[in-house]
Amino acid sequence: MKIKINSLVLGIVPLCVVLVVASLVSVSNGASPSSCENRADGRILSIKVSGDKKTVDISSKRSSVIDGDIKKGYSIELTVLASSKDSSSGKGSIWLTTTAYGYSSGMCVDNVKISPAGQTTTHVSIKGIVMGQAAPGLQQNVKWGSWPDTEQMSYIVRWR
Repeated sequence: MKIKINSLVLGIVPLCVVLVVASLVSVSNGASPSSCENRADGRILSIKVSGDKKTVDISSKRSSVIDGDIKKGYSIELTVLASSKDSSSGKGSIWLTTTAYGYSSGMCVDNVKISPAGQTTTHVSIKGIVMGQAAPGLQQNVKWGSWPDTEQMSYIVRWR
């Protein structure tokens, strides 16, 4: 009987340890603005969205509708004005956030050239944006922003 109880305890204890450790590990969906090295403030000037057979230039907060292929996704090109008070290093990063993947996530774009005047226009291209939960006919409202204004541009993806 002792052997059976000890075997049971030996099986349960590791399982409990695994569950406790798993609950303590934090999962992050993206980078925070403070994680970007020499971060410059950014303002999105325009977004070109290339979907299924159509490219739309979005230059305001008005929503445009594009078609996205569920398997192939779509591509974007952002034009961002980066402004930094610390332009002495010549290089910095901008922080972008989006709901394009079905949840809000942030990312650092590194090696942005910062001019001595402290302002630079940079282009960021992202290809193959796919929403994991997309189903045919789903319309997804997508927002893009940069630090400090996290909601600067938006468009609607009609998944096909």
